[in-house]
Amino acid sequence: MAPFVLARRNVYIFPTRQGLFFAITLLIILLGAINYNNSLGYLLTFLLAAIAIVAILHTYRNLLHLKVRIGTIEPVFQGGDIHIPVILDNHQQPARFNVRLQFPQQTPVNTDIPAGQRHIVQLSKPAGLRGRQPIGRFILSTTFPLGLFRAWSHVVLDEHYLVYPAPARDGRLPVTSRYMASLYGDQGVGSDDFAGLRGFRNGDSLKHIHWKALARQQGLLTKQFGGDRSEQLWLDWRMLEGARQRATPVAIVPLGNRGGATWPGIRFVVTRSNYRSRSWQATSTTVLHGTGAFRVTTWISSAFYSACRWPI
Repeated sequence: MAPFVLARRNVYIFPTRQGLFFAITLLIILLGAINYNNSLGYLLTFLLAAIAIVAILHTYRNLLHLKVRIGTIEPVFQGGDIHIPVILDNHQQPARFNVRLQFPQQTPVNTDIPAGQRHIVQLSKPAGLRGRQPIGRFILSTTFPLGLFRAWSHVVLDEHYLVYPAPARDGRLPVTSRYMASLYGDQGVGSDDFAGLRGFRNGDSLKHIHWKALARQQGLLTKQFGGDRSEQLWLDWRMLEGARQRATPVAIVPLGNRGGATWPGIRFVVTRSNYRSRSWQATSTTVLHGTGAFRVTTWISSAFYSACRWPI
């Protein structure tokens, strides 16, 4: 991403309150010098006016040609604060002093930038809504050196950050489940009884490969083992807090269980976990019901099987 360069067209300058008071004071001194024809009054007025004009140039140059980038932004959960690393590139430029960075209605951060170096400033603001969000506009300003003038620029970069849904307060699974005896009770991922063969997948243990089938030229197969029990675990969408929000995790079901998740008008059934060692597998399914269409995206890892509902 190209940096945001503070050039003449996007750096603005205007007197501060102190600058306006200073100008009124000079005007009063000038009127007194004219009224009394006082040469020292003229000298003081023009000397202070010359200093103010030089201060305009120094204030403006304190921001000019500064390059602004955004570093790597770590995702956060909804309800927290997002921390945005702002990289200020002062390569081949003199030192900058009293540079202020601020998001609208947020606490400003003041910093000095050494000559010919890069400086990183951490800005914070509320994360806002979940999902992929733009960082928005923030302001770089300075009143260096005398505080009589304020130069500023509105920085707008095409950068985004990710906000995860806030975790549930009570994420414990139900303690009750339904039991029935079955050879495939552990969904083929147990270690007690032989449950059958399936095709070899990358990451399968060499101890579970059926070498005899390979010797008979039947292909590379992997042995599956199951237990003597089958548990069904169901999670009800209506029992979750914030179920009416746009995108909320539905269920997290540990591998080895059968069951699923339900929400009004929809029933998502977990029949097999399709576990793959040391890898992630993602599938997407569209589910129709009386009020519209939804896309069900499932992720499978070595520890959990989770399902999320996202409106199309």
